[in-house]
Amino acid sequence: MVLDGAVDPSVSNYQQSLMQAIGFNTALNAFIADCLTQRSCPLPKDKVAATQSIINLFSSTAYKPLVRKKKVKGDSREFLFFIQWLKTDHPSQDGQSHAKIEKIVIADEDQLADSWFKNEILSALDGVNIKWIDPSDNDGDNGIVAVHLSTPNGVVVLD
Repeated sequence: MVLDGAVDPSVSNYQQSLMQAIGFNTALNAFIADCLTQRSCPLPKDKVAATQSIINLFSSTAYKPLVRKKKVKGDSREFLFFIQWLKTDHPSQDGQSHAKIEKIVIADEDQLADSWFKNEILSALDGVNIKWIDPSDNDGDNGIVAVHLSTPNGVVVLD
């Protein structure tokens, strides 16, 4: 399980966004470079054309999202998405949380027994109801299945 979201409070929002964009660009360049060495790479064989192909894909999905028609057993790949907030009044700017994690459903028959960070993870989730399910109930995949958020308008389930 990966919990992501650490933010350095001494860095401005602009600097955070810039560093994240640099990280995305570095990861994308590494992906393209690796893909181009593979015979099965679906991208054009030229780095510039391959990059443009991915930019075109992201641009097109902004207006018409990709939909997986059928789940393939054992395939845990998910399509990446990015959210761009187009206003300066992002809800997180006031420091007020309007949602609280109420429950997390995790597929892991060993309940993190093999995790080096089991105690840290569970202590960070103190007060959160954790429901453990067998990975076979999640197409054989381990990981977070759903997160239930308590909001002023009721519970929202992210799955």
